[in-house]
Amino acid sequence: MEVGQPSAFFVAYPDMRKIELAEKDSEGSQPLIVDGELWKDSYGSTPGNSYDRRFCAGFCGSALGRLTDLTIEELLPHLQYIAVTFRDAPENPGEWQFGSLEMSAEDGDPTIEVLFQVDFNRETWAAPYSLSDLAAATEKVVAGHRELGYDCWQGYGEPGLNKFGVSRTVLPNTTIGDLIAKGSSLAQLRELVADELSKKSTISNS
Repeated sequence: MEVGQPSAFFVAYPDMRKIELAEKDSEGSQPLIVDGELWKDSYGSTPGNSYDRRFCAGFCGSALGRLTDLTIEELLPHLQYIAVTFRDAPENPGEWQFGSLEMSAEDGDPTIEVLFQVDFNRETWAAPYSLSDLAAATEKVVAGHRELGYDCWQGYGEPGLNKFGVSRTVLPNTTIGDLIAKGSSLAQLRELVADELSKKSTISNS
């Protein structure tokens, strides 16, 4: 990946990391430059407002290893929005998983809401149930298993329901590695949702 000189727009805080945006690469993305070092598998964008000059950033692949020991509170002075993809998107029709997370918060917030997203391929979706059924089953399971510590969230756009998942409130001193581990441990919740969908299918066919 060939990247040009860093842009002049940057944020820097005393005694903390300095984060810049590199020039756009051949794919049109702007990787992050952290303390003068290019972070591959990262991307960023400048803020869309004048009152919050922190970046929006996403991380995947090799960049995850650099993040695991960093806490949310170490990143928030520089980043207003953080997205982390810790599993590749499903390729098989009808397959879904919890494979990414995102958060948006103010520096100094006492707690942070982290959204774990249900990832799927909309273009090849071919499950015997709809995405709305999947979202409804997830909501029912979360409501019936409060001991798991999750809430539900949904996002709407074109066409209609376009993303959804579960959320969890964490403290700012939580590391990104801890969050990735929580995302990877959502297998129990996924199994419960699959069981709920199976019950619904059985009732519909009876």
